Amino acid sequence: MIANSAGTVVDISTEENRALVLSLWSIAPLNGPVTGPVIGGFVYQYLGWRWDNWLILILSGAATLSILTTKETYAPAILKAKAERRRKETDDDRWWTRYDLNLTPFQLIKVNLVRPFVLFFTEPILWFFNLWYVRRAISQKTPEIKILHDFANRTVGFPLCTEFYTCAS
Repeated sequence: MIANSAGTVVDISTEENRALVLSLWSIAPLNGPVTGPVIGGFVYQYLGWRWDNWLILILSGAATLSILTTKETYAPAILKAKAERRRKETDDDRWWTRYDLNLTPFQLIKVNLVRPFVLFFTEPILWFFNLWYVRRAISQKTPEIKILHDFANRTVGFPLCTEFYTCAS
């Protein structure tokens, strides 16, 4: 969802307010790894571990419903659908768009599987982001924090807050 939602934000915003909208949108994925353990700790402490799972299930269901009811915003996809509808209505093959590529499924899969690796090896910003992401994944030490520092269940996520604000500043 994170990979596609930035594109949707760009599609539905104008150039004048795109920077503001994207910066507001980016709060959730950047703060999620920090606030998630904090909220989860309080839910576990006061409602029990089952409610951690119930909360995730409820929020995932709500997100899935919102995704299923969202209209298409990608201009090439809308244009292709419109051209296809006109071809059917008029029975005229002259209706086409520049996005009507006649690629086989194998060619399409090949293009989409190769593109991330090309970006990874050619974009320096992705090198640093991937290193940061691996560091974040390795540094999730919630059980060690709880055992070594004798944190309560509700406060075990707080040390992750300092890590986020150190990386963000």
